[in-house]
Amino acid sequence: MSSHAAVTSGPPEAHHWDPQTAYSGAKLGMWLFLATEILLFGVLFTCFALYRWAFPAEFHEASGHLKISAGAINTAVLIFSSYLVALGVGAAQRGDNEKVKKMTLISVVCGLLFLVIKSYEYFGKFSEGLFPATHGADWVLYFPALVLGVFLLIAAALTAFAFAAFHYHEYSKFYKYLGGAIVVMVLFPFLVSPLADLLSSIIGSVATLPEHTHYAWRGDGLTQSYKMYFGLYYAMTGLHALHVILGMGILFWVYLLARRNRFSSEYFTPMEIGGLYWHLVDLIWIYLFPLLYLID
Repeated sequence: MSSHAAVTSGPPEAHHWDPQTAYSGAKLGMWLFLATEILLFGVLFTCFALYRWAFPAEFHEASGHLKISAGAINTAVLIFSSYLVALGVGAAQRGDNEKVKKMTLISVVCGLLFLVIKSYEYFGKFSEGLFPATHGADWVLYFPALVLGVFLLIAAALTAFAFAAFHYHEYSKFYKYLGGAIVVMVLFPFLVSPLADLLSSIIGSVATLPEHTHYAWRGDGLTQSYKMYFGLYYAMTGLHALHVILGMGILFWVYLLARRNRFSSEYFTPMEIGGLYWHLVDLIWIYLFPLLYLID
């Protein structure tokens, strides 16, 4: 067994706080952060409610373009992943690092499955001409959004590796992985166009893509009230997807710590804090699903 794997119980070194104070401070900080997240989504919920009141018929008809089955499956996936995370918290408190690894890794896979289903949903809207498009370009924003998602997933994974290294004072690895995450996001603006074209050609070989000359979003047939519904739909679900990616990165960081037997009855703060964040991601979707899909 390597020296890294031999690290077992106890919190990391903190010269200014005792372990109990550090735990309480971390938990309070996370609850305060979650409160700001609720305020963020609360603004979007309020906007949706106001425009739903202003354009009831248009919002009702527009919601009919969403796949309730896909939304229901994603709801079940996130609820199941939250259950696994809760099991992981209990396992961390008992020092069962093997179970923590299993629960967090399966939860990350559930998050990835959620994103795949959501991408499939977005493709359905794209095929109907209901995905946002630029006015001066020949391609809509669906494929750039896919590229952005992939870049964010890579950056989240590298950041998880970076903070796992920072946890053990391995600063050279920390700078290497964090630098890699920064490079990935810096390269995105330069690579988004060619990669979007590549994705378009790959998907176009197995699926029928809409003709840009008949793209509804850029035509006169789709009124501003319909665009308001879909604009809020993409803003709310897209922001939530970003939180899913961040949550996956946090859970993957916890998984990396559990690989090195970090958790015990004395130290389980990362698992509990990460679990709180993931439960928020789940809770927000539980509100989004009926709000967007079950508008009747």
